[in-house]
Amino acid sequence: MALDFDGNDDHLDMGDPAALDITGAYTLACWVKCSSLTTAFGLISKVLGAPNFTYELITAGTAPFGNIVVNTSGDGSTVVTRRSSGAIDDAAWHHIATVFAPSTNLDTYIDGALSNGSLTGTIPASTYTNAGSLCIATRSYNKTTYPGSHFPGAIADARVYNRALSAGEIAMLYHLRGGDNIDGLVGRWPMNEKIDGAIMSGGDVTIDVTPTGAHGALNGAPIYRQAPLRYFGAVEAVMTD
Repeated sequence: MALDFDGNDDHLDMGDPAALDITGAYTLACWVKCSSLTTAFGLISKVLGAPNFTYELITAGTAPFGNIVVNTSGDGSTVVTRRSSGAIDDAAWHHIATVFAPSTNLDTYIDGALSNGSLTGTIPASTYTNAGSLCIATRSYNKTTYPGSHFPGAIADARVYNRALSAGEIAMLYHLRGGDNIDGLVGRWPMNEKIDGAIMSGGDVTIDVTPTGAHGALNGAPIYRQAPLRYFGAVEAVMTD
């Protein structure tokens, strides 16, 4: 399943567990479906006031808005940014990922293939940690959300790894559509708690299936939708778009 966010106030807050305060290599990944992007919307974000970025995967804040962007910082004051060359705003499902390898790589991937565009700054030797919450579908900011950054679209199978996945492993994430067993996971939110069309409400959470247990607290009322994923070897849905 996936969660469809309204772009108004819907988002998930995972808090600030130690396992998500990554100081070295990391990988962020998720499935997204969206169109008509107009600014920098948050996808997976852990920020405590700009430029105190641990990591942040967002849509582009300048045209073409369909690009994806990753922000990271090694010292809490200098931001390093990679922008993708490809775009995701065509109302189709896309798998996106970013891989940080200290002093070496800050890469973006779309649908299992490297999609590096411009790089601004020097790739740091480590990642700055902060006390901000990890948020999905908005840009986290000072343990709350950055105004106007709520993502208008669907997100599925969001993941955080505490290592730099290889190009082959990224391709595996895309082709196996959730049916993989790649190690290094410190956060994974399949978003499959309810059936298609159900609405998150009240005290609902989206479950982190890793030992970190960073379950996502609900803000707003996102709706469950089908997504092109497999769980535990079973096909959840076959999507043609």
